Amino acid sequence: MEINNQNTATSASQLPPPPFAVTGISLRDNQVVTNEDLKPIADSSSVETLRLNNIANISGECLANFSNSLNLRVVDCNGSGKVGDGLHYLAACERIDDLQLWGVALSLRDVIPVAHRKYKRINLGSTKVTDDWFPYFDEVDDLEVLVLRYANVSDDGLAHFRNCNSLRNLSVGGTKLTDAGLKHFQNCLQLEGTIISETSVSDASIEILSNFKNLKRMEIENTKITPAGVEKLRQALPQCDITWDGGTIKPSKP
Repeated sequence: MEINNQNTATSASQLPPPPFAVTGISLRDNQVVTNEDLKPIADSSSVETLRLNNIANISGECLANFSNSLNLRVVDCNGSGKVGDGLHYLAACERIDDLQLWGVALSLRDVIPVAHRKYKRINLGSTKVTDDWFPYFDEVDDLEVLVLRYANVSDDGLAHFRNCNSLRNLSVGGTKLTDAGLKHFQNCLQLEGTIISETSVSDASIEILSNFKNLKRMEIENTKITPAGVEKLRQALPQCDITWDGGTIKPSKP
C-alpha cells in the first residue's frame, strides 16, 4: 500500500500512526489474493492508484470495493482477465485518467461506464475492442499513451485519435493498420515510442515515420517496410532503436 502519497507499507506493522490515508494499492502478480481479501479496504475514498495486474483469482466483483474511491486516477488491471464485467462499479470515479486493461475479457457494455473520461493513458491491447467502441471515449485529445496491440481495429477506428497530438507512445502492432491509418498520427511529433509491427504499413509511410524526431524506440518487424526503407529510417532517426525483420539497429553514438 502507498500511504499519504509517500511511504509504502507491505504489512500492517509498517503502517504509520493514525490518522493516515491509503492512497495506493498494488497487488501485482499476487496469485493468492481473492475478492474477499479486498473487502477490508472497501470504500477507501483516498485511493488514487489501483494496481491489480496479473491476478488470476479476482473477478469484476472486486472493483465494488472501490466504487466510492472518487479520487481514483489509475486503474491498472493488465492481465487480470476476469475483472472487465466489474468496471461499472467505477462509474462514479470520474477522475480516472489512466486505464490499463490488457488481455481483459471485455464487452462494449463493460467499458461504457468508464469511457467518458479525460484520459492520458489507455491500454486496450489484446482485448475484443473494435472500431465502434471509440466514439464513447470522447475526451482523448490529451492522450499520451495509446495501446491497442493485437486488437481488431482498423484505419477507420483509429481516425478517432487523429487529434491526439500529445501522444508519446503508440502501440498498434497486430491491428489492421495501413499506411492510410498511420496518417491519422502524422502530427504526433512528440512520439517517443511506437509499435506498428505485424501490420500492412509499407515504405509509403517512411516520410511520416521519419518526421517523428523524438522517437527512441520503433518496432516495425513483419510489416511491408523494405530494407531500403529501414535504411532511410536509420538515417533520418539516428537516435532511435529500430527493431525490424533484420534485427535491431541501435542508436548511433552522439
